[in-house]
Amino acid sequence: MLVDRLISYYPEIKDNIIKVKVGTPLTNEYYLGRLASYGIEFSHERFISKDLAKSKTPIKGLHLTGEDMTSIGVASAIGAGFLTALRVEKYFW
Repeated sequence: MLVDRLISYYPEIKDNIIKVKVGTPLTNEYYLGRLASYGIEFSHERFISKDLAKSKTPIKGLHLTGEDMTSIGVASAIGAGFLTALRVEKYFW
């Protein structure tokens, strides 16, 4: 269904699709033994860690960012980038 929708918007790509693979958290659990396929495991401990909310490192000028800093997913990566940019520009912390 996803490929059909994509092709409805971009019909010229139809002949260029070679393979489609779809995975879910259940697929990850079956093959990997965990729900997350990458990044830090999605667990309670992850969200109580004070280290995840900090982008600053002991190395001067080096800041970390990414989806594991706040939550999971693309929206989290964008939010983490925004928080890191605020920190680099010294808006807070």
